[in-house]
Amino acid sequence: MPYNEDLLLKNLFHALSNLSIVVLDLNDLKLVNNTLGHEKGDEYLVEASSLMCKFFPNSKVFRIGGDEFAIILEGEDYSNRYEIVKEFNTLMEKNIKEEVDVLIALGISDYDENTDKSYQTVFERADKAMYTRKNELKNLEKSALKNKKLKEKNKQKL
Repeated sequence: MPYNEDLLLKNLFHALSNLSIVVLDLNDLKLVNNTLGHEKGDEYLVEASSLMCKFFPNSKVFRIGGDEFAIILEGEDYSNRYEIVKEFNTLMEKNIKEEVDVLIALGISDYDENTDKSYQTVFERADKAMYTRKNELKNLEKSALKNKKLKEKNKQKL
């Protein structure tokens, strides 16, 4: 990044020290596209982005890749960020248990004016947290599937 842009962003972040970035990733979008078609994949994207907007109504949601989104938290979304993230993650875990299709991994990072030199640092931490959460969700899915298979096996024995 050119020096002037970095300096500009550093000053911007200093002015906006109450800043958090959320990075989200839709689980299994490629699988939906490949098995059910791109129209269903588009529906999955719309449903997922609507859910993001519902949880973060005061912030802008940006699609930054095929299945990745970023949110710069503002206002009440910033003030209540940890409660919102907890509720969001609880819903995703409920979606696994109830076999609801929409599954989104979320990572969050707060700007720290003492250590962060650019927005990229904050984004990278949020991205890393999102991948950690993505792995947690995959493990929860595996566990739920294993439990479902065990229940079915036990029903067959009865």
